This record gives sequence, structure tokens and C-alpha cells, in this order.
Amino acid sequence: MSPTHNTLQKIDPQTNSVVKKTALGQNPGFLVAGEGAVWVQEQGDGTLVRIAPETGEISGRVKVDNTLTYGDIDAGGGKVWLRTTDHQTFVVVDPKTLAIRARLGTQTGSGALRYTPQGIWTTSHDIHVLAWWEKPENIGN
Repeated sequence: MSPTHNTLQKIDPQTNSVVKKTALGQNPGFLVAGEGAVWVQEQGDGTLVRIAPETGEISGRVKVDNTLTYGDIDAGGGKVWLRTTDHQTFVVVDPKTLAIRARLGTQTGSGALRYTPQGIWTTSHDIHVLAWWEKPENIGN
């Protein structure tokens, strides 16, 4: 991914060459592969984009906020988990419909997020907090 050129590059591991470039929105930041797609935060646009891994084509986009400065992203348990910095701690997105299923927590600044089947870990670097959100299967239903 190139935040400078606003692109995602698909690289052929046999030739180590770029075989596909996908144009992205402003300031692409974090990405994850899971739930049938590659997911990228377009931080400057406040959007989450879904990309088909086979073709590199954009298959959907959802507006999450005005911007998505900093944060993190993970996928698992039939959901996309997006750590945000404005208005909430994280957002839960349905990977098929792109509907925002939940906005949880309070605004806590920059941080990270990791999904496990048992729960979600979030950090808030600015205030030195590590949080555990149990039962991800019940979040955002």
C-alpha cells in the first residue's frame, strides 16, 4: 500500500513484480485481509473500502466518519473491526452489506485493535489504556 500514491499494489510472489494497482481514496492507512476481502482504511476520506483479493477491484465502500486519522483494523467472526479515533473506540462493520452494526466506547485517541474469537483487544495509546471487549459474537448484531 502506498499512502503517498493512494494505491494498493498486488505483487506476484513468483516474479516479485506489481501485477495490479488499485486506486484508493485519500491517505490510505491500515489494511487487513479476512472475511473474503482486503479491507483498507481511507483515512482522509473517513471510509472503509472492500477490495476483491482475486481481482484487486473495489467491491464496496462505506463512510464511517469525516476522517479516520490513526486507528487500526482487523477482521474475523463474520465482522470487520475498525479502531477509530473520533467519537468512539471502535466500529463494527458487516463485511457483506457494509452496514455499520455498532459504534462502541468513547473517544480515546489513537490506538490499536485485535480480534480473537473470545474477545476484542483495544488500546488507547494517548491515555495508556488496554481494554478487553468480551463475546465478539454478541457485538454489533
